[in-house]
This record gives sequence, structure tokens and C-alpha cells, in this order.
Amino acid sequence: MADDDGTPLTIKERTMRFLEKAAEASIKCITPTLVTNMELHCRDAVNAAEKMNDMVYGI
Repeated sequence: MADDDGTPLTIKERTMRFLEKAAEASIKCITPTLVTNMELHCRDAVNAAEKMNDMVYGI
């Protein structure tokens, strides 16, 4: 993969461009409710890890 000048891209640059395209495509789906739900999910996961509790996946 190369840029517009034909210069080969580094793996880091290719990864960054891929992530930027993914973010642009996904931004329409990111709602305040989704952000809040993910924030609470992460909070609960961190609290469970600190207490060394078993974590349940897929629920």
C-alpha cells in the first residue's frame, strides 16, 4: 500500500488509516446511550477485576 505520491506506507501508518476509515464509518452509530452503556460496562469490569471476581462474558 502506498500514499498518493507512491511512497510505501509503514505498518503503523496503514493501521492508522484503517482505524480512521473504521471510525468514520462507525461514527453514525455512536449515540449518547451507547457511550453511557459502554462506560458503565467498563466501570463494572474494572471493579470486578479489582475485587478478583469472576467475570461473565456474553451477557
